[in-house]
Amino acid sequence: MNVKYFYPISSDTEYLLSYIQSLNKKYDILLEIGTGNGHIIRNVNSKIKIATDVNLNALKSLSNYKNTLIHCDLFDILDDKLVDLVIFNTPYIPSIPDIPCFYSNNLNLYECQCENCLINYSLYDNISNGSILERFLKNITAKEFIILVHVSKNVNHELYDIKTIDRVVYGERLRILHG
Repeated sequence: MNVKYFYPISSDTEYLLSYIQSLNKKYDILLEIGTGNGHIIRNVNSKIKIATDVNLNALKSLSNYKNTLIHCDLFDILDDKLVDLVIFNTPYIPSIPDIPCFYSNNLNLYECQCENCLINYSLYDNISNGSILERFLKNITAKEFIILVHVSKNVNHELYDIKTIDRVVYGERLRILHG
């Protein structure tokens, strides 16, 4: 699998997967937003698996797995009301780097499929359309969701029935939001 085009399996991916597996549940319909390398969706127990990503290379790398693969940005083409669980390992680096094609072509990173834009879209929050976490929480209607965010994210827990689990992974403070 060529990981240069998307986020590789790392400690935060393993932390999120370990939490989901610790719940010991089988889901009828599972949706993973931003599946990237596909490590999580391949290892969670579910009858129907739907993987989405803005990165066509990530989806192509999963073509041998029995998943439904959808090229989209967050909920652009999905109605998640029928989904039992939505999993999302959010991009959490807060600022955008200097990406030449993003600025020179006035493109949204989602529209550009070059290697530089694809890897940056998987890492950086707040690139376009506001914070990715804010967009997710505003639009989620699934029965259950589990998302991994950087601990510095300000989430109003009173608005959501959210359990939080904090952990330091290689110097990064991460939080799992389970609602």
